[in-house]
Amino acid sequence: MIAREIAKSTAYCAVMTGLLIAVQYALFFVNGVELVTVMLLAWSYRTGPVRASAVAISFSLIRCLFFGFFPAVVVLYLIYYTAFAIFFGFAGLVNKQRNGAVSCIVISILAAVFTATFTLLDDVISPLILQMNSEATTAYFYASLPVMGTQCAFALLSCIVLFPVLSSLFKRIILLKSIKDKPEQEKEADSK
Repeated sequence: MIAREIAKSTAYCAVMTGLLIAVQYALFFVNGVELVTVMLLAWSYRTGPVRASAVAISFSLIRCLFFGFFPAVVVLYLIYYTAFAIFFGFAGLVNKQRNGAVSCIVISILAAVFTATFTLLDDVISPLILQMNSEATTAYFYASLPVMGTQCAFALLSCIVLFPVLSSLFKRIILLKSIKDKPEQEKEADSK
């Protein structure tokens, strides 16, 4: 029974990782679009920090097959998305009022703050790994600010609009899974 649950959990995480890769790949040419943020946010919020961090790590590594293995990007994605998934995974466990408008707005604002953190983290990691001098580091920082503004605005908007929908969808998938598992668990209990 435990092996079956692990297999199901792994399959759910694999499908979510594939969806994140597909969304990022499909929207690669559109700057500032943050659909990966809202999808990982809703997944993390509904499934908790363990499954969420498994998806975040898998996504961070598998995406390199499509976009290349650049050390600064690999480090950035592993740190950022894993922290993002763990934070919002715990937020979902702690917050019992999951469907309220206030909860949605607060979660969306936090996601936008995390998006800004992504850019600022990149402003630290990339210059260190690429060994930029101070002038190049400063130029890199200032060049990232307009992109950060666009990404934060889109993250906020997409989370406000899509988080309730995706969160509800993931909740239904999780409930459907538990409903399907109940008759099997009852049969096993009766046979003992």
